[in-house]
Amino acid sequence: MGGRIDVNRLIGNEMLRRFGLGVKVAHDGAQALPLLEQHRVDRVLMDIGMPVLDGHEAKWQLHEREIRLKLPCVPVRRLRTPVRRPQTPVRRSQAPVRGAENTRSR
Repeated sequence: MGGRIDVNRLIGNEMLRRFGLGVKVAHDGAQALPLLEQHRVDRVLMDIGMPVLDGHEAKWQLHEREIRLKLPCVPVRRLRTPVRRPQTPVRRSQAPVRGAENTRSR
């Protein structure tokens, strides 16, 4: 994963801490499950595109554990981290001509 996701994580953590909330961080779904077993949490924000074990599968495993052990259900908000794909270069002949947006070709 790129540096952009790390920056988003740092910003999100700082924002939550400024609201007086405690933050625990796991870098993938496989790390998140043991972390949730060790610490009682009120909410979970989880990226669905996490490596190793994605957010969907981690949420199901967490839910199965809660049912099996008769634990209270922890609300999980699954998020998608936007990842910018590199733009492919456009040839000059394919680039739109400035000022020609409202013209029609015949």
